[in-house]
Amino acid sequence: MACALVVVRHGSGASSGADGSGYYNLARLLARGRSTWELRPVAGVTMGAYNPSIFTPLGFSPGKRPGELVPVYEPGLPLHLALAAPFVGWDNACVLVNVLAGIATLLLIYYLARRLGLPPWWGVAAVVLFALLPLSPMFYTGLFSEALATAWCAAVIALALASRRSAALAAVAGFGFGIAVTVRPTDALLVLAIAVALDWRRRTLLSFVAGGLLVAIAFMGYNLHTYGHPIATGYWNMPAEFRLSYFWPRLEHFALWLSRFWTPLALLLFLGVLYFAIRRERRHLLVTAWFLPFVAFYSFYSHSDHAWWYLRFLLPGIPGLLLGALMAAFDMKQAAVRRWGSRRAVRPLLAGVLLGAAAWAGAASLHWVRFFDVIHLMRGDVEYGRDVAWMQRMIPANTAVVCMQVSGAVYTYSHFPVIRVDILDPASAKRLAHEVAGHRTPVFALLFEFELPSFQQCYGSAFREVGRRGRATLWKLND
Repeated sequence: MACALVVVRHGSGASSGADGSGYYNLARLLARGRSTWELRPVAGVTMGAYNPSIFTPLGFSPGKRPGELVPVYEPGLPLHLALAAPFVGWDNACVLVNVLAGIATLLLIYYLARRLGLPPWWGVAAVVLFALLPLSPMFYTGLFSEALATAWCAAVIALALASRRSAALAAVAGFGFGIAVTVRPTDALLVLAIAVALDWRRRTLLSFVAGGLLVAIAFMGYNLHTYGHPIATGYWNMPAEFRLSYFWPRLEHFALWLSRFWTPLALLLFLGVLYFAIRRERRHLLVTAWFLPFVAFYSFYSHSDHAWWYLRFLLPGIPGLLLGALMAAFDMKQAAVRRWGSRRAVRPLLAGVLLGAAAWAGAASLHWVRFFDVIHLMRGDVEYGRDVAWMQRMIPANTAVVCMQVSGAVYTYSHFPVIRVDILDPASAKRLAHEVAGHRTPVFALLFEFELPSFQQCYGSAFREVGRRGRATLWKLND
C-alpha cells in the first residue's frame, strides 16, 4: 500500500516525450478501434515533396500509404490504458495501470520467494529490496512499458510453476505470456524460464500453447493490419542496433550499476546460483533462465549503456536476479547452521550478518533513489500538456509548430501540424520557408532548453523569441 501511495502521489500518465506520447496516442487510437493516424498537413506546403518523417510526431513513423502514420510502440500497454481510461480519465490511466502492476509485482515476488523455498521474512526482504531499486520508483511512476512487462513476466512464472496442479493454469500462463509479448516483444526471452517452470506433461504443454496461441493470432492480425506483415513491428531497423562489439561495454555497465544499487553482494551471490544451475538444480536453473537471457540480449544493443536508467531493459528479468541472490544467501546460511549450528553464538551472528547485508543493499538503493531524485523525475511530464495549452493561447489557429520533444504532445493536446526540427535538413528548410511564406502560414517553434543550442545554431537568425514558460520557449518565424 505504501508503494501504491507513492505511485499515486508522484506518478504521471500524461502525453509527454517519445514513450509517453507514443503509448498515450496509440491508446486513444485503439479506444476508437484504430491503429493508424493521419499526417497533419501544413497549410500551403506540398507534403509529398518532402520526407514524411519531417512532419511525423515522436512515437509514430510514416506508413506505407501516403499520409499514414503507424505506431512505433507495441499495443500491449496502450490496450491496458484504454481499459483504465473510462474509470480515471486518460491522463490518469497509466497511474492506475502502474498501481495495479506495482502491487501485483510485489505480491508475486513474495509468492515466488516462498515457492522457491525462502522463509516468509526472506520473501519480505525480496519485496522491500525490489521496491527500493531505483528502477522501480522511476518506471512505476511514468508512462513506460517496463513496469507492466515485469508484472506480467512474474505472473507467467508463477502460473507456470502452479500449472503442475492444473492444466487450466497452464493455459492461463500461455495467455499471460502472449500478453507480456504484446507489451514488450523481448519478453519472449522468458520462454527459457517458462520451459523450466512448466510441468512437461503433454496436456500441460498443449494447454500452454493453446492459451498463448489466442493472443499470438490477435497480435499477428494487428501487425498485419498496421504494418502489412504479421511479424512486423514499428521498429523498422532494429538489426542495425546490434553488434558483437557492444557486448563487453554493456555487460560492464549492467554489472556496475547493479552493484551500486544492490551492492556487489547481489552479483557475487548470483554466481553461486549459476554453479547450481550448471548442476541442473531446478530452482536455480529457473532464476538463471529468467535473468540471464535479458542480460545476454541487451548486451549487444547499442542503447543499453547510455545512462543508468537504461537498465530498464533488464527490469522484467531482475526479479530472477534478486530471488537467485537471496536463495544463494539462504543456502549459505543453512549450510553454516548445519556445520556450526551447535555453537551458541552462531545463529545470532548469522542473523546479524544477513540483516546487515540486507540493510546495506537497501541503504545503497535508497541512496541512489535520493541522489537521482528518482521519485520526482516524472513530475515534469505533466507540464507537456500545459506547455501546449499555453502555446495555443499565443499562436494563430493555422500555425505549423516546429518542435521535437513536444511533438507527440502537440498531436495529443492540439490540432496543429508539426515540423520536426531534429529531422529537418537545410535544403528542406529553405523550401519549406519559401512555401509557408508564399501561403502566409504562421510558423512557431516550441522547444525545451536542451534543444535551443542546436536550434539557434541552425535557425536562430530566422526566429525571434516571443515567450517563455518554465523550460519551454516559444519562437516565431520572422516574416
